[in-house]
Amino acid sequence: TILQNMFIAFMGGVYSKASEKGRVALLRFRAESISDYEALDEIYFYPPSPEPKYIYYIGKSKSYEDWDANVKKTEKKNLYDDYEEKIVERKLSYKQIDDDRFLFTKEDGYNLSDDDDSSESEKENEEDICIKGNEFNNKITELNDFNIQLNKKIDEVNSKIDKILMQSISKVTEI
Repeated sequence: TILQNMFIAFMGGVYSKASEKGRVALLRFRAESISDYEALDEIYFYPPSPEPKYIYYIGKSKSYEDWDANVKKTEKKNLYDDYEEKIVERKLSYKQIDDDRFLFTKEDGYNLSDDDDSSESEKENEEDICIKGNEFNNKITELNDFNIQLNKKIDEVNSKIDKILMQSISKVTEI
């Protein structure tokens, strides 16, 4: 315990010395900052512009009247009316189709992409994409079926191997 007390006293002295040195360094830094600020030359700005002698007043100008009319007109409308009108302008047409090759991108038999403003080449591209997508889906289902058959065969082979191992183990135990 004596050694411990000596260690605590030594460490306490180290911390007090360090805090004193830190305080002295901080005071020195502050003093240097103050002397640097005091050494700066006085900064001169341009003189402010003189106040006008007379105040000129122009009555209601045409631009003010236009601005006032625009403000009154927009106050009567709701804030988002312009945006709603732009949204409503877009014509959405949904046509029912009974063709299976379009079911890749169409939901419930409706053609979601037929707009009056779309060109023929865009429609042909969409049809090609739909056909390729359906072919891709068919290939995926074929691969899934093949995978199922392959797993069944693997299970059969594993069961045969288990039977052979069990027979060989039983023969070894008989000997």
